Amino acid sequence: MDLAMFTQHMGEFEFQNGQKKGSWGLHSEDLSLSWPKAIIWIQTSLKYSKDDKTYFRLLLDKYPSQAPTMCPWDIEKDASLAPEGWPTGYEDLNAVFKPSWNGATSLYCPFDRLAMPGHAGPPANWETLHPSYWWKSSFKITQYLTYVHRLLNR
Repeated sequence: MDLAMFTQHMGEFEFQNGQKKGSWGLHSEDLSLSWPKAIIWIQTSLKYSKDDKTYFRLLLDKYPSQAPTMCPWDIEKDASLAPEGWPTGYEDLNAVFKPSWNGATSLYCPFDRLAMPGHAGPPANWETLHPSYWWKSSFKITQYLTYVHRLLNR
């Protein structure tokens, strides 16, 4: 079910339009070989990164009922991107792209499965303060991708 839903969401206008505009794209076309993992790149301003694309490994098991998690990814090494390679540049970007948090395994934001625990209630209150970013089972991956794309291209 999770792969079928992800594939369906990738076929919809929002994802396809982002691909067509060069905002993001799937690194590997055959998800059945790597599921529940997928590698997606997001176009990145050179103000914040040495490359014009940042790759991410997504974990998507139980998608969309469970939030995904995204980690900046080194496609050459097939491993998490070294902390010095993470995009950086301004307060909001640095708050989300925070390799010192959680061993550089995910982004620090309300969309991300690994960041959500402990942030629903006080003192963080992400669920209340950022309801449009707090993952719900009705969300689609494009909402997370759009959020990250905006951060990387402000």
